[in-house]
Amino acid sequence: MTDAELTAAVLRHLKITWSSEETTAEVEGIMSRAASMLNDLLGAEVDYTTTASGRDLDLYLNLCLYLYNGLTEAEFMEAYGKPLTIARQFHVDPINLEETDENE
Repeated sequence: MTDAELTAAVLRHLKITWSSEETTAEVEGIMSRAASMLNDLLGAEVDYTTTASGRDLDLYLNLCLYLYNGLTEAEFMEAYGKPLTIARQFHVDPINLEETDENE
């Protein structure tokens, strides 16, 4: 996925159907903030244009939605705490995550 395709995916997720330079610039700013915030939460530098994990991209798109609607990082963390924990575990210590999955 290219940067332009990621931007288009975010615009679709936000249900933005009009084309405006102002709106696109606002969304691109949100995308940058979301990537930085989510990378901090995941404890990893994730490239959302090439990520193999649908989980990371879903979290990214939903964080963009939260930020676009003026919600806070805390509200996002409250709503997505469990998926964030799983994703962070995947990035920080994938070996132990695999062992946990095998034991369940």
